[in-house]
Amino acid sequence: MRERIPKWRPGQNLSQQSQAEKPQRPVADDKPKPKTPAEPTAPEPDPDTEIAGNAAEESVPAEDGRSYVRGVLTDLLQGDPEVLCERLQWFPVGKRPSIGLRWGIGVAWPQGTDPPEVYAVDELENAAGQIGPEIAAGLQDRMAEGRFGQWPESADPAHMQLAVLGAAENDELIAAAKRQGLDVLLVLPPVQPAAEEARGPGAIELLDVPYGKSLWTREITDSEEPGQTAAAVLEKIDETCTLKQMPPLRPVHITRRIGKLVEMVPQLDDTLPIAVELRYYQARELLVDGDIPPVLSELLSQAPKPKPVAEPAGAKQ
Repeated sequence: MRERIPKWRPGQNLSQQSQAEKPQRPVADDKPKPKTPAEPTAPEPDPDTEIAGNAAEESVPAEDGRSYVRGVLTDLLQGDPEVLCERLQWFPVGKRPSIGLRWGIGVAWPQGTDPPEVYAVDELENAAGQIGPEIAAGLQDRMAEGRFGQWPESADPAHMQLAVLGAAENDELIAAAKRQGLDVLLVLPPVQPAAEEARGPGAIELLDVPYGKSLWTREITDSEEPGQTAAAVLEKIDETCTLKQMPPLRPVHITRRIGKLVEMVPQLDDTLPIAVELRYYQARELLVDGDIPPVLSELLSQAPKPKPVAEPAGAKQ
């Protein structure tokens, strides 16, 4: 279980102890004692750089999540191209191929107010009201069914589960999702549970994390019950995010897609997904080396290469 870190507030010194916790100073004696080097003290938090919300306290260590994704993509690039082609699917609303969607969920909390702690699915109700855990539970069921692709098993099961990113400002939620290597982020509007029935209109937004764009928003109206809102959002997710077979592609489609990939390379934190997509086009003989722009050709040259297939024993005469 992840340790919950106490939240710092302006004017509070985390290194201070209460008077009752402070050890009593021993009575000095006449014998000189050897000097010991003073332990370094942690720097005081800076109120100007405090992160709003609790999105920094993530359910999966950031580097572990990104390393897991890179490991899966590297295995695909180094393995049988036919396996890569079988794994790649079409992400409808993202209008791009994907081997699988890893999901995050968070609550957009306004700046200048103190957010509640949100570390798990059931705690989403503290910040988003009843719709939070209802939508999250629906997402978890769909992930378990494989609607968003199948990810290989990991030593940490959290890599294949819905990541709860807390309640924070939108930019910090997106940054937390990128640190974990997530694909899509569902951002819920804030609401106080005690005043849920009187909540004002808000919007639920779906974001494509690697590409930094909004995929859709779904407005909440005062006349809707939380259960109706959750059901409508899950239905929209089914329609737009369930992965499909790769569609038939013609040369004109590949040309357009290559142009978009060239534009996206500088924007991405990790270009291995582009390398996987290009290898798919090559394996399906939709793209030849002469048609690959230099920036993508260099990207492919730096990506992991397929390992040579070992000959069966006794094959050589």
